[in-house]
Amino acid sequence: MTNAPSLAGRAGAGRPFPGRLARAFDLVDGLSEVGVWFAPVRHHSPACARAVGAAIDELAPAAVLIEGPAEYDHLIPALLDQGTVPPVAILSQHPSAEGTTSSLYPLADFSPEWMALRRGAAAGSRLAFIDRDWDRSEFASDAAVRLSGERHYHVSAALTALAAREHCRDADELWEHLFELRPPGGPWADLFRDALAWGALPRLEQPVEALIAEGSIDREAAMARHIAAWRQRTEGALVVVTGAFHTIALVEVLATELGVGWDRPVHLDALPATPRAGAPARRPGPPEPGAIPEAPTPGATSKIVCLGPGAVPGPPEPSPTSDTGPRGPGATHQADPSGPGAMPEAPATGASLMIGPSGPGAMPEAGSPRPGPALEAAAAEVAAIQERLRQRSPAPAERPSWLIRYDLTALNSLSGYGAGIRSPGYHQRLWDSQARGEQDPAAAGRQNAIDCLIAVAHQTQDSNHQISIAEVSAAAVHCARLAELRGHPYPSRLDLLDAALACFAKGDFDAVLRDGIGQVFGGNKLGQLPPGTAAPPIVAEARERARGLKLNIVDSTSRTVDLDLRRSASARRRSRFFWLMSYLDTGFATRLVGPDFLTGRALGRLRERWRYAWTPLVEASLIGLLEEGSSLEEAGRRRLARSLEENEAAAGGGSAAAVAQAVAQAALIGLHDEVWRYGAVLESVIDADSDVTSVLSAAWRLLGLMRAREVLDLTGIDRLADLITRLAPQLVYLLGGLHAVDASGEEAVVQALIGMVELTGRLGDPGVTALVDQALAGLRSDPDASAGPLGAAVALGVVQGSVPQDLLATRFAVAFAPGAALDFGPRFLNGVLQAAPDLLFHTAELFDAVDAAVRRLEPDDFLAVLPQLRRGFGRLRPFETARLAERVARDSGLPAASLTPVWTRLTSADLAFGQEVEVELRASLSRDCLAGWLDQAASGNAGLDRGRAPGNEGGVDEYPGLGEDAEPRGNCKPGEDSARGRGETP
Repeated sequence: MTNAPSLAGRAGAGRPFPGRLARAFDLVDGLSEVGVWFAPVRHHSPACARAVGAAIDELAPAAVLIEGPAEYDHLIPALLDQGTVPPVAILSQHPSAEGTTSSLYPLADFSPEWMALRRGAAAGSRLAFIDRDWDRSEFASDAAVRLSGERHYHVSAALTALAAREHCRDADELWEHLFELRPPGGPWADLFRDALAWGALPRLEQPVEALIAEGSIDREAAMARHIAAWRQRTEGALVVVTGAFHTIALVEVLATELGVGWDRPVHLDALPATPRAGAPARRPGPPEPGAIPEAPTPGATSKIVCLGPGAVPGPPEPSPTSDTGPRGPGATHQADPSGPGAMPEAPATGASLMIGPSGPGAMPEAGSPRPGPALEAAAAEVAAIQERLRQRSPAPAERPSWLIRYDLTALNSLSGYGAGIRSPGYHQRLWDSQARGEQDPAAAGRQNAIDCLIAVAHQTQDSNHQISIAEVSAAAVHCARLAELRGHPYPSRLDLLDAALACFAKGDFDAVLRDGIGQVFGGNKLGQLPPGTAAPPIVAEARERARGLKLNIVDSTSRTVDLDLRRSASARRRSRFFWLMSYLDTGFATRLVGPDFLTGRALGRLRERWRYAWTPLVEASLIGLLEEGSSLEEAGRRRLARSLEENEAAAGGGSAAAVAQAVAQAALIGLHDEVWRYGAVLESVIDADSDVTSVLSAAWRLLGLMRAREVLDLTGIDRLADLITRLAPQLVYLLGGLHAVDASGEEAVVQALIGMVELTGRLGDPGVTALVDQALAGLRSDPDASAGPLGAAVALGVVQGSVPQDLLATRFAVAFAPGAALDFGPRFLNGVLQAAPDLLFHTAELFDAVDAAVRRLEPDDFLAVLPQLRRGFGRLRPFETARLAERVARDSGLPAASLTPVWTRLTSADLAFGQEVEVELRASLSRDCLAGWLDQAASGNAGLDRGRAPGNEGGVDEYPGLGEDAEPRGNCKPGEDSARGRGETP
């Protein structure tokens, strides 16, 4: 690969440019003669930014027109403020069918649009955005989207083929090779000419139907309308900065509207070799072998032919009503009474525009054979754009838009930003070093490569695999040799990455190296705005609260903080702010470990750990909350109300669980007034809720809030206790109607019984305890009670001491007695083992009764009930299963040596490692936008049918109060209130 920074030389080597592109080069020269200078760019390209600055400095235009929604014009003063430091972005919103839609228009130091604004202002030029209003675009989506995607470059067959010929991996490397590595200070006209070709090659591959569908035609019509209006009312030159993909169409339609290019000799397969009068000189030098001919075909002249009914008219005559300003031959642009800068009336019915030459190979006149496919495509695009130009454009509505800080990470195309640049951190470093001018650009590029390698090594210094000075030196030599081999004046981005991977990668060190490279090449610079910049109140409030809590939001770096909730009031305030921002889905904070008072998980932990980062998307999310409220608290209240409505709708009416969840959520995010408001709502729905699961869930949530009252700074705790006391009679009443259920519903009823007994023990209210004891006694005496609930009620009575041990064995023998339903005994055993499995080991009568009952079963009957038996014994823990197997073997006369138990011994180090893996897994899922799925999966597994105690299976507690600090499950003795299996953890 040799360094030949001319795309024209590369694309034209051995074959001519496409005729439409060759024609566009000529039209660009013609438009420059009437004062319209096009600057085709690639968004966020440093090379294009330098060229834009050089062009404005040389031309000193009267106005600089920039691709971007025209509704952003009111923010130009803020963009020009000296306190505005890129990266920044314009964020705007509008309502859509899917809700509020956000759009981002980012700007970096090295963005051509930013350079156009700053250099244009320095030159005294008027500045304006010229794209259509964003709310009429096809870019709307549920999340914040960015304008100006560049997917066409990555799927272009022409650019892919050219990249392969240049030994480049993709279009991005080809761009860097042909554009970014050009020495600063080169002819800006050459770069724009090549950028026009870069954008036109993929454009020529797109059918007009696709361009219409994606909105390109509408956008180009809007830009053409603005440019023509500015040309009409402005004396002096115009510099038009647009994406290269759109430039060829804009050139064609503007040349048509301004009457440019009528008498220019050009052959469609020839690229003009000499500039027109007033056009910038092109790079001199002999043509390459097989290059485009230097001279046009003799006798060829170009014209615009308007094909309509009847004869073919010639070029239109100049309009006597055209206003003053630079015009080309035959200009027909004139003022319209509808407003300044309006387009002329549409051509005759059925007319369409065709651009082509006369002479040999010229486009045929009417009645002749049809023109080639390229000219047909050009004519279709121009006609489509002109059709939209003739339509009256409604006055742009005033849409809310704000200037916000942005960060380099979000500019990375690898982050999903379609118009982003690869490795913005690398380009920022190079831009800064070359802008300082301390050394020539090539030397600055070489020094920047070394600085980047050192920075990568610095990022890995805290890992177990550090990068040595010798390895940095080797990588510096490596990238310098790669640059020399590839013909680069200094190491490119990919030269540097290739060298770093070759010299630094060390097997399991790859993950650390990847993160280090991502930090350096991605960058974390966060832009700044001048004091007093208009921002939505909710954003300003969030910033001030974060600063008041001493959270670092000066950049977008991710940080971790530990909070001691029980000892520090400031830690509790931080926690509530984190929970509020998390609840509002701002993306600001993620809880890594600690108690979760909403679900009741890990309540015994004293500390929380959060990861937070103030990124531009946090501000975008906050602005998106304006539909819900002008402050964080107001947005939280409205979201709580909406969530409650959705939960109650899903439950088919008033749901105690849904209201209790709103109570807990309000307490967690610090809306204490809402706690008591929803508490009053809960009082009104208790008697109407007929779902025992819902009522029990509500009671446990309230009990969890009582236990966490100090951490949550809750007052009026007696009101919570009163609510729980009111829930207890409803629970007893509902359970009374569930004595007789089918086999499929028994497990849920047993789980509700366990939860109710555990809740009663935690609450310690004698009146509630008496009600629950009465309910259990009624269940034990009910002759129609289902087997599972009956077994659980008897087992719980034995644990509490209200039922003798021998009665349990007697009831079990009756359950397995001849004449009873074959599955009644296994279901009774299942209820016992679900409620209190320790009784099997500590009540000899029960063990003997179970053993005798199983031995009496006929083989066919045993196989029939085996699934139920497996389900019941499957509730035992591994060491309990081993103890049971040893006793069965001993009673059966088998040697203990014949058993081969497998023991899994876990150490504290294993536990710590498992916690680290869980934290990293959650963080990874959060980065992949799967955090919501994880929460949904956790809540879906947090029902009342999960084995032992409510909320304590699988490590997720549905009910507060059954967390890590519950008493351990020791040996159970009759009369002790240990309730084996009812929520205690080992």
